[in-house]
Amino acid sequence: MSFKGQIPDVFACTILIGQFCKTGQTNKATRVMEILETSGAVPVVRAYNVLISGYCKSGEIDKALQHLERMSVSPD
Repeated sequence: MSFKGQIPDVFACTILIGQFCKTGQTNKATRVMEILETSGAVPVVRAYNVLISGYCKSGEIDKALQHLERMSVSPD
């Protein structure tokens, strides 16, 4: 996905991540996070918290730990 120099809105993406996690679509939530990270945007702590929580609720503890380790911000 190309943004042609545009940086996605961090707060809108955080909401998307949360909604994908609520419906068990952690792969889509992860993709949104990857888009944020590669676009130059700096994800807020809340985005990581929501994604990690979504992984834990779906039983994907290994993925939760992977994201915890690669956070570019301190955990909340």
